[in-house]
Amino acid sequence: MIEQVREGESRQPENPGCDELSSASDVVSAMARTAKGLRIYLPNNPVLIGFAEELNGKMVAHMARFGDFQLDVDTFALKYRGTEVYQNQDPKESMAFRLHADGIRGLLFSQGIEARESMLFLDIVGFERPGNKDDDIVTQLWEQNLPHLACLLEEDFV
Repeated sequence: MIEQVREGESRQPENPGCDELSSASDVVSAMARTAKGLRIYLPNNPVLIGFAEELNGKMVAHMARFGDFQLDVDTFALKYRGTEVYQNQDPKESMAFRLHADGIRGLLFSQGIEARESMLFLDIVGFERPGNKDDDIVTQLWEQNLPHLACLLEEDFV
């Protein structure tokens, strides 16, 4: 699902508790590890499979406790309820940079997300591929039809 929002519009309540913030940080760390693993390992590699299982476990546990998982996308950072949980200043490595550059300002992972959906998402946004220059991230995600992922897009001001 793809939606449009205005730049700077608040999309989630602020001030999560320490447990919630720690859980969100763990999920995003697992995402970054898994995305990096996708660059290094073949799909059937036990290390990559372990990363994917860890990510799925952390995502499911977070959602069971705190509900849907929403991230705001800044140029080089991902924020959970106003608190930075991911930051990478390298445009070639940063998931946040690639998302932001393609107009994505927020991500919403909803309950019921499957490991397959998370892996497809990370396969698209986790790193830049020379062969995918024609389609932006929004188009690639839309083509995958991921039912438990919504992208919030910057609204065009004409």
